[in-house]
Amino acid sequence: TNVFSVITSMDPSFKLVNNNQAGSNPNVMPKFELRGASSIPDVRSEYEGDPNMPVFIVDGFEMSVEKVFDLDPGRIATLTILKDASATAIYGSRASNGVVVIETRAPEPGKINVAYALNLSLTTPDLSDYDLLNAREKLDLEVAAGYFGYFDEAYNRRLKNIQQGYDTDWLSQPLQNAISHQHSLTLDGGNEAFRYAFHLNMNPSDGVMKKSGRDRYAIDVDLQYRLKQFTFRNQLAYDYVKAFNSPYGSFSSYTRLNPYYRYRDDQGQYVYIMDDPGVDVYNPLWNTTLNNKDQSVYNLLTDHFSIDWWVTDALRIKASASVSVRNEEEEVFKSPFHTDFKREKDMARRGTYDVVNSKSIGYEAVLGVSYTKMVKKNYVTFNGGYNVSSTDLRSHGYSVLGFPADELNDPGFGLDYHPEKKPTGNSELSRMAGFFGNLNYTYDNRYFADFSVRADASSRFGADKRWAVFWSAGVGYNLHNEVFLKKLEWVSLLRLRASYGVTGGQNFNHYQAMTTYRFITDKWYGYGSGAEMLALGNDDLKWQSTVQKNFGLDLGMWKDRLTLTFNYYHKLSENSLTDVTLPPSLGFPSYKENLGEVVNEGWEFTLRGFVVKKEDFNIMLSVNGAQNNNKLKKISNSLKAFNEEQDKQVENKVMARYVEGQSLNTIWVVRSLGIDPANGKELFLDKNGKRTYDWNADDYVAEATTDPRLYGNLGLGIFYRGFSLNTYVNYSLGEKAYNQTLVDRVENADKHYNCDRRVLYDRWHKPGDETFFKDVKDASVTRPTSRFVQKNNYLNMTSLNVAYEFNPRLLEPLRIKYLKLAFYMTDLFRISTMKAERGLDYPFARTFTTSLQIRF
Repeated sequence: TNVFSVITSMDPSFKLVNNNQAGSNPNVMPKFELRGASSIPDVRSEYEGDPNMPVFIVDGFEMSVEKVFDLDPGRIATLTILKDASATAIYGSRASNGVVVIETRAPEPGKINVAYALNLSLTTPDLSDYDLLNAREKLDLEVAAGYFGYFDEAYNRRLKNIQQGYDTDWLSQPLQNAISHQHSLTLDGGNEAFRYAFHLNMNPSDGVMKKSGRDRYAIDVDLQYRLKQFTFRNQLAYDYVKAFNSPYGSFSSYTRLNPYYRYRDDQGQYVYIMDDPGVDVYNPLWNTTLNNKDQSVYNLLTDHFSIDWWVTDALRIKASASVSVRNEEEEVFKSPFHTDFKREKDMARRGTYDVVNSKSIGYEAVLGVSYTKMVKKNYVTFNGGYNVSSTDLRSHGYSVLGFPADELNDPGFGLDYHPEKKPTGNSELSRMAGFFGNLNYTYDNRYFADFSVRADASSRFGADKRWAVFWSAGVGYNLHNEVFLKKLEWVSLLRLRASYGVTGGQNFNHYQAMTTYRFITDKWYGYGSGAEMLALGNDDLKWQSTVQKNFGLDLGMWKDRLTLTFNYYHKLSENSLTDVTLPPSLGFPSYKENLGEVVNEGWEFTLRGFVVKKEDFNIMLSVNGAQNNNKLKKISNSLKAFNEEQDKQVENKVMARYVEGQSLNTIWVVRSLGIDPANGKELFLDKNGKRTYDWNADDYVAEATTDPRLYGNLGLGIFYRGFSLNTYVNYSLGEKAYNQTLVDRVENADKHYNCDRRVLYDRWHKPGDETFFKDVKDASVTRPTSRFVQKNNYLNMTSLNVAYEFNPRLLEPLRIKYLKLAFYMTDLFRISTMKAERGLDYPFARTFTTSLQIRF
């Protein structure tokens, strides 16, 4: 498991963005949204990362998603999700999408403590959403589609293969049951003056596609020294991660292969071409016998140093600095005998080697002061400070082609640089500085208020708009501390909260505000090489900001035996970056401007209750849920032109369209009345309400959105003495989706390849058939139609954990301080109202893990 699995179960507003292509690929980073998407997607390519991802702060410093993904969950001491403006404003320009704050475990005092954890995992592919034709059914489909005439040689050859027992389960060929083991060792100890901790983590893990995986190794040294009022702490960490992709290629290529193909010869070797030489069906298993390479390696060295000075019991000054150095290398080698070069006759162009090397250095320093004061019933807290940061990323890459042999897989054996891929180089330098302050006031533990302000400057924005000010104000009322409510003994907590503020975002291209040029290196003029303008700058380009409102309620009853947390929020993202279209005579199609506006409005709740609460026996039930409504309030003329271009595309997929007043997640289709039983053709309803057989993009309607009415988690916890059982089920209700499987694998399926079983049994065959799908012989492209918009309600059992923690008294004779055994499962099952294939390029998976934790 990883940190993100824990977060998604904790908070319903922290939503995993489904990646149906990548599935459980361990080398594809997950994407999340916290209270909806706040950026307009048409400029995603201009972002350094996903513009809607929250920020991750680990031990006071910002960390990448990949670093958090590779973090050992056992090292986490606390994890806090900050969502509203009052909580996030202190992070200013980085907080528009929320902040996840993680604190790792500090060294514990005492004699040397030794802690060891072992996780043994079995990961199995989940193919429950696939239902393909077997060999006999596939041949019957080809006959029904009219592919063969009388005495057809191809039919007889395929029938012979079937009669000889060829019915290949292609889905199993690239897959495996992966066994992985993770080891974690921690040594810590010391006294009140000096503490130390050494942590070692080894986590080599394989994916469910053969020869894919992600190996993680980490070493951390944490030293802490106290001298009178001063505390010095240094955290040094080194991470080494190697990711390797499967040589078996995309999983989708195996879902298309016909089960009657012979993929081995009489000697048991993989054949290059299957079926017969006259049909270009190349065997993907052939590539697995070659010396291909597709891997990336990164190593990250990070050092955090801090000094705490307790000037008085009320006044504290803290200075901290962080340095991180990351080196990464990506290599992809394709053998000259790879099937990608099947049509290339020139051996000098067969085989490629692509290399990309990058190095980044980051610095961050923070100087902060905090002050607390209590006078009678008044309690005041102030935090303020200054921080600076800098990131310098440099990368270069090249591509070589023409390799004489499969074994010669070093770039030095290539004949030449790839003529269509010039060597590349890139440099990105960004700097940021900011001041921040937070004032919190509480009176009699009944009324409280806080005010935060932050001023940030960034090199990523226009020269005239470097600085921006972000702020928030919040108030609260602890009603349970009022005399009139203290009489109600069943009310243990009743708090009202409200906040308003402005936060920002800067996850954008480093040089988007600058006019940039590109040198013309392949031409030489009398005075040297020339240059051409690459992008038009904008000195007035400013920060994207998000205005947030939040109203909340915290309720506890019967000594917190039953608790409820409820929040309503409204987020208006202003000055979103988008493209402005320019006349062609200016030489540029567009430039960047602050024009977009996006609104996210919704609510969320968490309800927990103890059905049984005794000293040694507890049963706890929990449910959380959220709803988010997304709407575009303002778009640029470039997006309007984008919509027009999308409408011209002849595609069988739903195209993205951005319209003011509609959601970013709207499904745009033409209304369908179903299949006409008389002729097997689809009948549409045009914008004037008339029936027609002709599909027209002018008839697009906003049929639905993919935003669910309610989504969240159901939880159950049972604790009896040392035994515990915990389970979480993720649910989504009222969600709509476009079932692309029905289009690609049934209605528009190329029947020369394998298909979903519904293509054989649920298609129209003769007049009078009342079916959901068109005529089985109709090969026309199915454009976006409301016929395939379906409900996508689902239940997903995300985790089940059974554990036993041994009684410490029984362990004392063995000098063991702590011993715990656990068994847990993830993604055990999924029930959905929409039947669609999932994990197209890489299948989803289930994981079963046995865990041992021991401390001496």
